[in-house]
This record gives sequence, C-alpha cells and structure tokens, in this order.
Amino acid sequence: MRWFWTGLLLLFPFVVPNSAGGQNLHLGVRAGTSLSSLRGDTEDLVSRGQLDLAPNLGPAFSGYVEIQGREWIASRLELKYVRKGGSITGTSKPVCIAPPCPTFQIDEAYRVSYVEVPMLTTLRLPLGGALVPGIHLGQFIGFTLDADLPSEGKFEDVRSTAYGLLIGATLGYSFESGERLHLDVRYSRSLNTFSEGHDFRVDGLAVGVGYTFSVP
Repeated sequence: MRWFWTGLLLLFPFVVPNSAGGQNLHLGVRAGTSLSSLRGDTEDLVSRGQLDLAPNLGPAFSGYVEIQGREWIASRLELKYVRKGGSITGTSKPVCIAPPCPTFQIDEAYRVSYVEVPMLTTLRLPLGGALVPGIHLGQFIGFTLDADLPSEGKFEDVRSTAYGLLIGATLGYSFESGERLHLDVRYSRSLNTFSEGHDFRVDGLAVGVGYTFSVP
C-alpha cells in the first residue's frame, strides 16, 4: 500500500494537468539561492542552550519543462543543482556525575551538493491582467554530488539520494508573446537523513527568479 501511494504522489503533477484539458509545452530556467538548516537530534542540545544551529547559504539553479493544462494548472519537471547544509557551533557539556566536568567546543559545518529532480504541480490564479500569482505543490528526489563535512566525516557516509516535499508561492508577469518572468519562494522538507552516521535532515527555503517561454 505504501508503494501505491508513493507512485500516485509521483504521478500526480503530470496526470492532473493532462486530464484538465488543453496542453501547451513550455521550457524555462531559474536561478536563485537556498537558505538551508539542519533538523534532527541536535534539537535536544539546543534546547539546553549549549549549541546553536546556523543556516547555510548556497546557490540553486535549474532548467525545466512545463506542461500547461488549463489556464489555472500546470505541471513542471525540473533538473536542479543546489547546495544545502548547516552548521553546529557552541560549547557541549555532556552529562557529568562528579566535577570537574569537561566542556567541548564545537564548530562543525555540513554542506552537501545535490542534483535534484523536483516534480511540481502549479496552481495559478488568473486575475485578468499581466500579474499571475500561484502556489507550487510537489516533491523532489536528489542525487549527491559531493560533500563538505567535519574532519571525522566521510563522503561514503552521506546517503546517495535524498527525497522530500515542496511547497511554495510564485508571482509571474506574462508578456503578450507568451513569455513569463516569475519570482518563486519555496520551502523544502527532507524526509530522510542525509548521512548514515547522523540523524540530521536538511530543510531549506529557496528564492529564485525564472524565465519561461513557449515551445512552438
């Protein structure tokens, strides 16, 4: 049953617009930045005020093909490069029974580069003018390219794939020629850990500017 729902989720962005009537093929490019952070077993340490989680700022750019169904719905398949990660800084104070209790200074950075394949459904709200707002819903799967880990980390410990969910908002400006400029903001939530040795998941907020044009 789990695989049935997984397959249905993956097919949704393509089945819905295609069944909505009328199809137009578009291509596009998108460039921006991704602000990502760690989520996982470090939260207990942070709640005790010993450590801080710092976000990571990295590039994100992609190319995509988009199938327009009716005016209000479209599906998009992207090929995207993005760099994600985060940092852990502060002083760790492990449980100690008898003083003096040792403290450890921690300054660890985790950065991983991925080639991701986002699969999105875009729901638009045509207002009758050039500006068209909308929302993105979908999921992604990513393939690890390289990793920058603390000295004790190994690239082999990083999982070869990552997957998760996406949600976002978009504001487009449509030209009479059919071309479109748009500003996108997306939140991605990872559903698996990025490393075998840590219970870290990487969530991100990405902002990008895109250009879409019609294919004759």
